[in-house]
Amino acid sequence: MKFISKKFRPLKYYAIGNKTISVTVSLKDASVSVESEILDLNIGDTFTIIATTVPDDLDVTYVLDDSGVVIVDNSGVVTALKEGITSIVVKVGGDGIYAENSTTVTATVNKVDTLVTLSYNASAKEVVVGLYSIDGLGLSSTPVSVNIGGMNYIVKTNSHGMASLSVANLTPSSYVVFASYVGNNRFNPTNTTDEIIIQ
Repeated sequence: MKFISKKFRPLKYYAIGNKTISVTVSLKDASVSVESEILDLNIGDTFTIIATTVPDDLDVTYVLDDSGVVIVDNSGVVTALKEGITSIVVKVGGDGIYAENSTTVTATVNKVDTLVTLSYNASAKEVVVGLYSIDGLGLSSTPVSVNIGGMNYIVKTNSHGMASLSVANLTPSSYVVFASYVGNNRFNPTNTTDEIIIQ
């Protein structure tokens, strides 16, 4: 019987250790810009914010303050509701893929200017009053105060923004006529003065 002998090296033992590796994961860059950063609107106006994103076709969100001056839908259509100044933050990113980026649109909303007109229909012996927005829209069912020679009257406009006041009972003479509209939450006040001659 043959014996074979072999020498083994003693096992080496190692202490357990650890090492921390720092890994930084960066979000992709994104940006958004708008064609108009300043909006000047009248109550009732609408305006569409045109936003351009980089990269293209990123989702855009619109964040309003709590003033209630305007509303904005998901397509960026702004509707002016009441007089005032407000800010609209236009944002992209912040979704875990793209870094958040934003720009601000400032909207100033004004009441609509108005115009009151006076004329005299001599054959009908009527003072004719017209009340219009600055763009020529007749303001219907709206009271207008009329003063003729110190006498006060109230007339209400028809669907075309016009009203008439009979002066057949007035003594023939020259009269100063003053017409005024007090305005409301959408339209600015206005007034005018004219002279008529009743024969």
